[in-house]
Amino acid sequence: MCTKSKVTTKPYAEPWLLRIEECLLLMCICAETASADSFAVDARQQGMADATVAIADGTGALRTNPAGLAAFPQRSISATRRAFLTALDDHSNIDATSFAYTGSLSAKKIGWGFSYNAFAGADYFSDQLLELGMGCPLPAFKFGQNDEWYAGATLRYQARHYKANAYTADALNNSGGASGQADPLFAENGFSASATGADVGLLVRSGHTTGGFSISNFNRPSFSLGASDDVLPTILRLGGAHQFSWALMSVEARRAKQLKSSTDHEWAAAMEKMVYQKNNIGFGVRFGYEQGGRELGRPAGGFTAQLHELEIAYGFSTSASSLNGAGGDHVVTIAYHFL
Repeated sequence: MCTKSKVTTKPYAEPWLLRIEECLLLMCICAETASADSFAVDARQQGMADATVAIADGTGALRTNPAGLAAFPQRSISATRRAFLTALDDHSNIDATSFAYTGSLSAKKIGWGFSYNAFAGADYFSDQLLELGMGCPLPAFKFGQNDEWYAGATLRYQARHYKANAYTADALNNSGGASGQADPLFAENGFSASATGADVGLLVRSGHTTGGFSISNFNRPSFSLGASDDVLPTILRLGGAHQFSWALMSVEARRAKQLKSSTDHEWAAAMEKMVYQKNNIGFGVRFGYEQGGRELGRPAGGFTAQLHELEIAYGFSTSASSLNGAGGDHVVTIAYHFL
């Protein structure tokens, strides 16, 4: 994420200058969403401000903590649609679509899942993402009579394609004018890059209390087209959750090196309350809040409705304060659970 600076132009500014400023602002906005592997993968994560490392289940476990595939096994298929920053002045479409399946093997002791994600960064780039994850119990790690330990890992292949436009075909020179030459970065390296990333996670459960720890992109995969070091940030998550009689409460701390010059520290807290649940019919609400550096501070919320095997969930969050007025993010997930 980055701080949004106010774009100022003079009345006589050249059209190409206005376009450059728009591109720079959109690059800043895209840093808010980053790429296909950086956002909450389903409506539950979104509605709980992504404070789910200790309670990650189903599709969300693939992205947040793969150990949850074994700790909270479920067999389901799901489709998710997400719209980012829905109130941009230029009406840019920044969105993502994902499809996923999760299941279990060996009498539900081993959980696994895979997903396909497509991310569109307006007219500038697009990402395609494939994930495969697996989790299993760790009986040797028992420290207490009721402790249950789980471990998991996710492998991720991500391909990015930058879209050609008038500025890649006719790059600007140092004076800000058209050079009459193709952008050398794209001319020499093409418009596509790919990388393979890996996540690992641990989860412990004791009664109604769970704790989770995960490392995302621990191998720091690179999307660099040239000599630059364009790597995805390594994200460390540590959190805990407790199922009270009245609601599920969850907290999480995150550490990510988004910028070379600094490290981001974030925290999030969330609540999930099932208002009604009987005979495989239920309705619940979710609330969350996350806070961090570089003006990150936003509430989140959502709901889930279940009718037997079918579940429909919605989650939203406001945009970071640095992008005030750009609208929030909205996620809808439709899942079918094989009961």
